[in-house]
Amino acid sequence: MKRALVIVCFLFLSNGMAQQKKPTPTPLPSRGDPAVIVWVDTEYGYYHCPNSKLYGKTKQGRKMSQKDAQDRGYRPAYGTVCTTPPKPAKKT
Repeated sequence: MKRALVIVCFLFLSNGMAQQKKPTPTPLPSRGDPAVIVWVDTEYGYYHCPNSKLYGKTKQGRKMSQKDAQDRGYRPAYGTVCTTPPKPAKKT
C-alpha cells in the first residue's frame, strides 16, 4: 500500500513539473563596439582588446571584429568587452 502511495505521489509531482513553463532566455548584455578589432586566442577561446598586454602576443590567434569573435563563441579576456577602438597614433 505504501509503495502504491509513493508511486502515485511521484506521478503527480512529475506531471506537475512537466506542465511548468520553460523560462525564457534573458537578453544578452551589451556586446561592446563591433568596430573594434580584437585579438582572438584560438587555443583558449578568449579575445583581447587592443589596449591589452596580450593583444597580438598569444601563440595561436588572429584578428577579427569583436562582433565576429562573440558570434563565434569567444569570450572576452578579463570578463569585460572592449568599448572603444584605440586612438590612432599622432604623426610627427
